[in-house]
Amino acid sequence: MGEEELHQLIRGCMKQDRKCQKMLYKAFYGFSMAICLRYAGDRDEAAEVMNRGFFKVFTKIESYDATRPFKAWLGRIMTNVSIDYYRANLKMAYAEDLDQSRACF
Repeated sequence: MGEEELHQLIRGCMKQDRKCQKMLYKAFYGFSMAICLRYAGDRDEAAEVMNRGFFKVFTKIESYDATRPFKAWLGRIMTNVSIDYYRANLKMAYAEDLDQSRACF
């Protein structure tokens, strides 16, 4: 994907054009999924995290600085959303362990 085409998609996403959002999603699906898979337990969780990340991308796209690489901005969002998801599930895992240990007594 060329720089001009990417900037057209980003401008379309800023206007909340669903077609541009779909094209951007498809263009960066593999890149985003690879990031999310690092933090998720399986592919379904990674897809859920990735969709949360793209939701954040589409709602915060106005804050994107066009002088910087889009892929780096997108990667940072996917990483942060993945870490937030991982932390939330880590707390749940500790709660489940505590419940199981109480059942032993």
